[in-house]
Amino acid sequence: MVADDGSSEEITKITKKFEDQLDIKFVRQKDYGYQLCAVRNLGIRAAKYEFLAILDCDMAANPLWVESYVQALLKDSDTAYIGPRKYIDTRQLKTKSVYQDAYIFEKLPPVKSDSISTSSEGGISKDWRLAHFEKTDNLRLCNSPFRYFSGGNVAFARKWLDAAGYFDEEFTHWGGEDNEFGYRLYKMGCFFRSLESALAYHQEPPGKENETDRSEGQAITRKIIEQKVPYFYRKLEPIETATIKRVPLVSIYIPAYNCQDSIVRCIESALNQTIPDLEVCVCNDGSTDSTLDILKARYSNHPRVRFVTQENGGIAKASNTAVKMCRGYYIGQLDSDDYLEVDAVELCLNEFFKDRDLACVYTTNRNVDSHGNLISNGYNWPVFSREKFSTAMIVHHFRMFTIRAWNLTSGFDEDIENAVDYDMYLKLSEIGKFKHVNRICYNRVLHGENTSIKKLGIQKTNHFRVVNNALMRQGINSYIYNPVDNNDSSRKYTFDHKNNT
Repeated sequence: MVADDGSSEEITKITKKFEDQLDIKFVRQKDYGYQLCAVRNLGIRAAKYEFLAILDCDMAANPLWVESYVQALLKDSDTAYIGPRKYIDTRQLKTKSVYQDAYIFEKLPPVKSDSISTSSEGGISKDWRLAHFEKTDNLRLCNSPFRYFSGGNVAFARKWLDAAGYFDEEFTHWGGEDNEFGYRLYKMGCFFRSLESALAYHQEPPGKENETDRSEGQAITRKIIEQKVPYFYRKLEPIETATIKRVPLVSIYIPAYNCQDSIVRCIESALNQTIPDLEVCVCNDGSTDSTLDILKARYSNHPRVRFVTQENGGIAKASNTAVKMCRGYYIGQLDSDDYLEVDAVELCLNEFFKDRDLACVYTTNRNVDSHGNLISNGYNWPVFSREKFSTAMIVHHFRMFTIRAWNLTSGFDEDIENAVDYDMYLKLSEIGKFKHVNRICYNRVLHGENTSIKKLGIQKTNHFRVVNNALMRQGINSYIYNPVDNNDSSRKYTFDHKNNT
């Protein structure tokens, strides 16, 4: 695929020379200025295969370039692959010499370039990412690999475009578009790996930039990145100077059903957090009371509240819908009956910012009546324990997880009625680390209609079901988790070997 961004040169004449040797297709758009994202999208949409590799026009592929990418993608299409660069000067080369020697680029010496995308030592320029590739085992150990994603030499499966979308055509100056696109891949659960055998040769005249507006362009695109990529690039802002971002850092999701008396208090507790860089996403799950009318009257034009309505489908379906609405990287769970303490989000974010490998941070709660009067403090296991969590739901409200971690699971199980949250957080615990903040940050309202109270029998049945599902997901197939009595409120258990049952 040759995608021409309105060149004044006769690119078609060049591509015609290769029609007898390559399955080649040419597409073109008018010159509207710097439109790298638009022309990439044009080429991608015209391409016919499931694997896509992008090579910028000032780069030359090594002879194993296609083979390396295809073999890697056939082995693992859940990964986006990144090829490194070598900087050379090809001004003296003739096309005929490239025909005659497939390895001619490798024979050219590296050069010194003033490009802002290089690091220089010993009089030559190197791909600045190489040191990080080595330090992180080719990005396997990197918690923000999209920062090293450069669209000029990458490959990925087309399915990731369906999940994350195409290149963002708002980027009309140099720089930033690759990071933003890579972030969306990362958010949706894509992995990244650098692939040394996919090396490409960057053809830059020594001592010069190939585009003179790189620094100026990057100053413009950095502002877009700050608005659209909340993870890593976004810092916590004081509430006095914070501004509403186009893509929030945090989303609080609320599945709502027949909660007309509590939904306003619930939403306002999220909006009044000490961290204002957040949105509230509500799914009205077919309420038959005035819940939807209240949402429309109070929040239709609110800049930080979004809501949808659907036919009643249960807590799991409403939760899936609400989470899929979320644009933030950090996702907080809030039930429509309940409400938050003002620093709940900030306390959790502080932990996420300390350790970017965390998949979930959670606090603890108090039980109150509908008027906010204290009934009791909630059950609290003071430190997260994988062993304890394997048999008891110790991950209590308030809970925040990363959208990447959630996208790496199957989401909320819509086939179970109770123990939905326990199942979900067991899945998340298989993705990444958990951290408990031993502070009360959540007010759980008890009113007699709570499903965890009214449906103890179903709750118990599904409790054991979701634990056994977790064992199977982890390949623990020889044991089964069984209750020891028929008491609906009891969680006494044994782990039995399947051969003995």
